[in-house]
This record gives sequence, structure tokens and C-alpha cells, in this order.
Amino acid sequence: MSDTNIETEWQFDVDDLARVRAWLESQPAHAPLRFVLVKDTEQVDSYFDTADWRLFFAGYSLRRRRRDNRFEVTLKSLARASDGPISRTEINEASPDGEIPAPDGAPGPVSDRVRTIAGRAPLGRLFEVRTHRRSYAVRVGGEDGATVAQVELDETTVAPQTLPATTFRRVEVEMTGGVAPSADVESFVQAMREANHLSPTSESKYEAGLRAASLDPSAVLDFGPEERDHSAGATDYAYAWLREQWAAFLRHAPGTRIGEDVEALHQMRVSTRRLRATIRVFDVVLPATFEGFRDELQWVGHELGAVRDLDVQIEGLEELRATSSWEDAAALRPLIDVIDGERRVERVRLIELMDSPRYDALVAGLSAALREGPPFGSPAPEVHAYAEPILAKRFKRVSRDGRRLTDASAATEYHDLRIHAKRLRYSLEVFGELYGKPADRMASALKTLQDMLGDHQDAEVGIARLHAIVASHGHELPPATLVAVGRLIEQLRAQKDTLRADFPEDFERVLDRWRPLGRLASQLAKLKAPADREDAASPEAEADRGQPARLIAPATNPAASPSEPAWGSPAPSAPLDLRSEPGEAATLSRMRQLFHRE
Repeated sequence: MSDTNIETEWQFDVDDLARVRAWLESQPAHAPLRFVLVKDTEQVDSYFDTADWRLFFAGYSLRRRRRDNRFEVTLKSLARASDGPISRTEINEASPDGEIPAPDGAPGPVSDRVRTIAGRAPLGRLFEVRTHRRSYAVRVGGEDGATVAQVELDETTVAPQTLPATTFRRVEVEMTGGVAPSADVESFVQAMREANHLSPTSESKYEAGLRAASLDPSAVLDFGPEERDHSAGATDYAYAWLREQWAAFLRHAPGTRIGEDVEALHQMRVSTRRLRATIRVFDVVLPATFEGFRDELQWVGHELGAVRDLDVQIEGLEELRATSSWEDAAALRPLIDVIDGERRVERVRLIELMDSPRYDALVAGLSAALREGPPFGSPAPEVHAYAEPILAKRFKRVSRDGRRLTDASAATEYHDLRIHAKRLRYSLEVFGELYGKPADRMASALKTLQDMLGDHQDAEVGIARLHAIVASHGHELPPATLVAVGRLIEQLRAQKDTLRADFPEDFERVLDRWRPLGRLASQLAKLKAPADREDAASPEAEADRGQPARLIAPATNPAASPSEPAWGSPAPSAPLDLRSEPGEAATLSRMRQLFHRE
């Protein structure tokens, strides 16, 4: 037996459970609600996760409950208690023998999710919670009326494996059957709270268990200092940036695996790009092994991008469908189904990638390298002097390529400029805090230009994508869908023309914003770096002096087999009218959502 529902409950801390029990049992017979004692039970809850806290970072706690010699396993979404009812997803599954997930690959709403999130990583027990529970049924219409809620009086002891036990008392009111609280229930909860001096809990039992067991999931993402000290040198600055982005990459990986919130995959992909950009920017001062990590991150990013592109296409088409007429919405449905089928295939490939030894090697290798920090004797150029020639060189490339573009330029030339603008923007993300407002203004102008170039590329890719769908699935699609696809193609072509007309203004803004930033960067580079310091050089300066481009030992293979960590240790707008005439330009904000490649 299995069940998935939205749990709605109130939770209160209490000093005297007997007082609450007496209050409940003394309520008059004419009250709109009756409180009927059901039974007293003893239950033992054990909580589990992987060594790298995949379930926690996916947004779930995993509990196995033993009561009356029966087992039930529950995934519960993590939500902090508040002054009012708490709503969160609760997924339950009966377990005959208490194994998680169910053995032999048996399906189940909890087992399936645990397998997806945990992958090949084994589960370990975090702590045990023992509770003596007295339950009252809350009924309307007398003792034989319908049960609308349960009141639970709990005396709970958290028993960590190696620490002293902690006991606390709780009153919980939980709605039954997924119904919303009625006015009578809310009035009762308020009266019970005031009469018994109850305080809303500040943490769930799971959070209380983590605290009692001295467990901190965030510790697994501690790879060393993340504070960027502008005076410490470019190498330490690089490591701080990489540690921050690597922690974000791993934090979003479990949510990416489960796939219930597309934002997790998006953020993991963003972190992948920032990591690659940072390694590229600091190529000279980082150990050569990081170039191998960069290649592996590109491998991961490719598959993340394949799923992300399909996620965004489906989301954009669903929004378009929701604002279309009945006929147009029906015409779009088969197109969405085709893309959704491709997405399912790509998600299988993504999970296979994240379950592979190669991915494990990347996680273990990069985690270890960041924790170890820079090797002794690493070059430590002053960060302002290091940054300035990188920014200047990348701006020069953007400026040169942008001045060459005309309305008649090939789409590939616009795409090349987009790539170089992206590299400049990533560099500015890394170094922008060194320069304050001039950098912020430049970043804003670059974002506008990059969005425009991205939308242009999206339209180009979208047209090719729609043609490919028709070529592969045209015989399966109804005529109305083929007509809708044709209109989308025409609107994407119109979007490209509109964007090209906007390009000169967006590009000139970037040129204008660079001037004060370039002057400031040049001044600070000269001011901060003494001329006689041999290590105060960027990759460009090193190349000009004929110095070797790599100052650290040759690369080793980052994909070597990782060692298994011990349990508990750090582990590695306006709707688009499909009936418009083929030449009409679509709303840009809407078209951006259809085939958006970030």
C-alpha cells in the first residue's frame, strides 16, 4: 500500500502533556468538534541518508517507522515550522521487512525516488527517534462523525548512535485526507494554544534529530575558505571562487537527479559553466590537473544542457498553450508530447552519467583538490594586475567582432560574438567585485547584449529544431499541429530580424560602459602590483615575457578511481497568436521561452 499527499499540520512545543490531555478530554459535548481517544502507541523512527546527504539536498528526509511490528517508509519534504499550519509533501510506502529501497527493484513511490536520488550510494542511518504517542481523532457531528484531523501528543527521545539522548514534547494537529483546515479546526487550534501556553516549534523532529546528533549536512560542502581576499593573490582568489561554485554544483545535483524542480538542473548547469570559466581564467596559476577537471565539467555540462533545453522548450510551449484558444492548444499538444519523449530519453542518459564511475571520479578528484588548496610554491600574482589584461583582451575581441557585424552577417558570426561576449561576462563575474559600480554597469550592458545574441541563436536553433521534428515525426502529427509548427517557424524568423535591428544600440552600450571600467582596471593594476614582482603577472604578461604557460607539474588523470568516503565524512508576457499571419513578429519575451539555450 502506498500514499502520496500534501500534509497540513500545526506543531507546538509543550512542557506539560498531561495538561493538554486534560484540556482535550474536558471539552463540552455541545462543542462543534469532538476529541475521541484512539490509542496510545510506541513508535520507532530511523532516519537515513547517503554519506554526501543526497536526500537532504534533494529536499527530503527519509524515515523508516516501526509501529505494531509493521514498517512504513516516508519521504517528507523539508519545511521549517512556522506560526500557522505547515503544508508539505509526504510520500508513504508500506515496507514488509523495513528495507529501503524495496529489495529486488520492486517499484514504489518512495523506493523509486530513493533509487533515483541516491543512485549507487548506500544509505546510512543518521539517528533514531522513539516516541510515545497518544492520538485523538477530531470529529465533526459527534463521536460517530467524520474524522477531519488527528491530535497527537508526543513524548519523543532522539537517540544518536554515539551521543546522549535528548527528550522533548510536542503537540501536533494534522489534517486527514488532504483536506484544508476548516474555520472550526483553526479556531480549536488557537484556543488550545492559548489555554495551554503552547509555542510553535522552531524545528521539525528531523531537524531536532540532526541537532541532537551533531550532524551538519552543509559540512560535506566545505572545501575550504570561500572568502575572496583581494590582497591574497590570484591563486587564493581562484580557489575561493572554485570552492563556492563547486559547493553549488554538488548542492543542486540531487535535485537534478530527482527532476521534480527544473530550477535545480538549471542552477547545476550554471555552476558547471562558472567552474569551467574560472578554471580557464586562472589557467596559469592553477595546477595542471584542473585542465582535466575542466574537460570533465564540459562533459557533464553537455548532458545537463541537453535536458535543460528540452525543459525550457516544454515550459514555454505549455505557457503558450495555456494562453491559446482551444483549437491552438489542441494543436500544440502533440508537439509537446514529442519533445517530452525526447526529454525522458535525455534524462535517462543524464542519470546514467551521474551514476557512472567517471562522474564519481570527477566529484572525488575536484573535491580533494579544492580541499588540499594550492600546492606549495604556487605562483601568486596580485589579483588586480592579473585581472586587467584578461578583461582587456576579452573586451578587445568582443569589440572587434561586434564592429564587423551587419544586417547581412551570417548567423554563425552572431553566434561567435555571443561566445566571446559570454567569456567576457564570465570573467567580469569573477573579477567584478574588484571594481564596484563600473563593473556592475558593464555587466548589465553585457547581459543585455548577451540576451539579445542568445535570443538570436535560440531562434536559429528553434527553426532547425522544428524542421527536425517535422522530418522525424511529421507523419505522426495531425495537420493542425503541422500548421502550428509552420507559424512558429515564421515567427522565429521574424524574431531574428527584429533582434538584428536592436543589435547596434545594445553593442554601443557595451562599448560605452567599458571605457570607465577599462580605465579603472588599468589604474588599479599599476597601483597594486610593484613593477619588480616577477609573480605579479597574468597569462598574457607571462606569454609576452616568454615564460612557460604552465608553472605547475604536468596533469594527472582526474578520472582515477575515487576512494569511498567513510560514513559521515565529507563526500566527494502577451500570448502568441498562432493564427497570426506568417510575417508577423511574435512577442520576444514569449519566443525567448520557447527555444531558450542559455
